[in-house]
Amino acid sequence: MKSLLSLTVCFVLLFVGCQEVVLDTGKIDYSRMTVVELSNALYEDPVFVALHNQSNSEFAKMATLIENEKNSEQTKSLSKKEIFDQLGLNEGYWESKEKDVVDKARYIHDKFMLGERSEEEVNRLFEFLYNRRFSQEFLFDLRSDSETSCQLKFKEDIAEAHVRHDFSFVLKCPVITNAEGSGNYPACSSNSAYNTVVAIVNAIDDFNAEMNVTGN
Repeated sequence: MKSLLSLTVCFVLLFVGCQEVVLDTGKIDYSRMTVVELSNALYEDPVFVALHNQSNSEFAKMATLIENEKNSEQTKSLSKKEIFDQLGLNEGYWESKEKDVVDKARYIHDKFMLGERSEEEVNRLFEFLYNRRFSQEFLFDLRSDSETSCQLKFKEDIAEAHVRHDFSFVLKCPVITNAEGSGNYPACSSNSAYNTVVAIVNAIDDFNAEMNVTGN
């Protein structure tokens, strides 16, 4: 099996303008915005940008762990505790972050009226924010002179893992915490972090399997 030789994930924030729906009272009615318009408004909000930067930091740690392990088989041999110990993302870490993240997420949830959106709309919002607004670059040696369908699929799988991690970090886990109590945040965030590591590993496995089939 050909292994992925190196993987470096870089995140670049590019600011764009926002479109607003303004009522006669002068207040913005975010509930009437399209998903595209709402994503523009979120992208301009400094609290959301701070949350997204925190999420990027956690995701980069996970990618770096797998890069350092060199291939997915080594990462899969680690226990959940060993992965958290190497990442520094055990429940104690999340407990220390809980108040800051939950307070910011509550502000975002309330200000942008996300509770009035369907789950499908919110998921599309995060996908749009990641794929269209927060650009990413993957630098890795795939022993190829041009990008193949395997490489494109790998990038898509990594992007999907990042979207799910963002959604859990910025909204899902904080909302659960607000509804069910603070004790739920570390467990939810730890589980999300582990699932993200598994998703990255699976993306690498799928890439390596496809490369073996095609002989690239």
